[in-house]
Amino acid sequence: MRGWILAIIITVALVLQTTVIPFLSPLGLIPDFILLLTLSYGLLKGPFFGVSVGFTSGFIMDFASGDGVLGVNALAKMVAGLLCGLMEKNVFKDNLLVPAIAAFVLTLIHDLILFLVLFALGWQLRFLYHFLRYTLPLSLYHALLAPLVYYCVYRLERYLLLRKSA
Repeated sequence: MRGWILAIIITVALVLQTTVIPFLSPLGLIPDFILLLTLSYGLLKGPFFGVSVGFTSGFIMDFASGDGVLGVNALAKMVAGLLCGLMEKNVFKDNLLVPAIAAFVLTLIHDLILFLVLFALGWQLRFLYHFLRYTLPLSLYHALLAPLVYYCVYRLERYLLLRKSA
């Protein structure tokens, strides 16, 4: 049942991220809820779960968008899920500052991976312009949104755990 709930959450996040949120976003910054979900699940459930959520949701995102290289988001989100998952045993799960800091740093890493892969494939990108105009403000935006997403995922996981044990 947990797999179905996660599939529904990822689908809803992807639909919102691509349809509604672009019209409500400040300064044209569209938050990557898939990355925030990957980060949250990695911090809560460990590296295997973080990698699984990151790869699966990133691949679905690549497939659904059709505007880039298939697999580049899967790779970047998989690395983000792995890094968060590696921190899982070293963080206090109730601390909402951890996902905020992780979201800031991992958004930078995520976008750097995207840039390096696309640059290696021959895309002409202006790194400094993109970093200052998009990546840095998005990192701050993600740092503000991550505690909310993390808290929702944390509560959902606790509910599912309690329901399973009852």
